[in-house]
Amino acid sequence: RQQQKHEQQQQQQQQQQQQQQQQKQQMLTVRDGCAEGGLERWRLVWCSEDCHKPQHSEFRLTLARLARAAGGRLLCLKKATKYAEWLASGELPCHGQHMLLSDWRETKPCAKALEVVQDLALRPIVLMIFSGHQECSARISQWVVGSASYGIQEPVSIVEDIASIETLLAIYNSGGGSSKSIGSDSMMHAPVLLSF
Repeated sequence: RQQQKHEQQQQQQQQQQQQQQQQKQQMLTVRDGCAEGGLERWRLVWCSEDCHKPQHSEFRLTLARLARAAGGRLLCLKKATKYAEWLASGELPCHGQHMLLSDWRETKPCAKALEVVQDLALRPIVLMIFSGHQECSARISQWVVGSASYGIQEPVSIVEDIASIETLLAIYNSGGGSSKSIGSDSMMHAPVLLSF
């Protein structure tokens, strides 16, 4: 009987710890840029089913830090449908400037969402496709070559790690990108594959 009581207490403690951990993770997510609001110049939109998963918290926090360092904010969206809703919502930062980072699974649906966006100010500065591993890179490269047929007007970059994302953010933050720079009003859209 005492053993059962002890086991119940342990289970309750574990549940409390899990709840506290979840609450802490939610607070970190909001504090580090996945929440709406603020007067940022631009947004880094990460569209991936994995964006809110605990195993990707370090990656998410790093993206938030990089965006913040460049005067922006991270926005995490699980699906391209949420990206399309966000584009239509009018909740975009000044001039609608954003960079889109999607995984391969969400790239085509995001491209589909961009087909209806006629206002160039609402289109992303650059589309970054996170491949995660080299096996996907060949298929992604083939898709990028034909991306104009999907309505993609932006530069497209295949990124495999956080370092390549950081490099791309630095290029655009310094005004060296081949499209509009972060925080600027000048825009030049041209589909081109950016590589490092």
